[in-house]
Amino acid sequence: MDKIKDLFELVDDELQDAMKYAKLAMEHKDTEPAMAELFYSLSLEEIKHKQSLHNCAVKAMNACIEKCPEKEDTVKEVFEALNERTIDWENSIRVYQAMYRE
Repeated sequence: MDKIKDLFELVDDELQDAMKYAKLAMEHKDTEPAMAELFYSLSLEEIKHKQSLHNCAVKAMNACIEKCPEKEDTVKEVFEALNERTIDWENSIRVYQAMYRE
């Protein structure tokens, strides 16, 4: 289960960077379009990194359940709690990314 938590910490790092870049894209959109586009692109890349880590966390969850089936409910609860938070955060980032594209 520690592996799942560790992976979600890395997911958080990627989302933090994605938000930072999305906000920077918005800040520079009108004054420095090339820089803004770079920041927007970096934000999208961070979301891709997040997804790769999330996929790894799903595999870790499944491996943990396979190894200790009696802990399945607990493992899924922990995973879902961590995942719900990241979904909300990613949705906020997507709002900034969409605003940039308008």
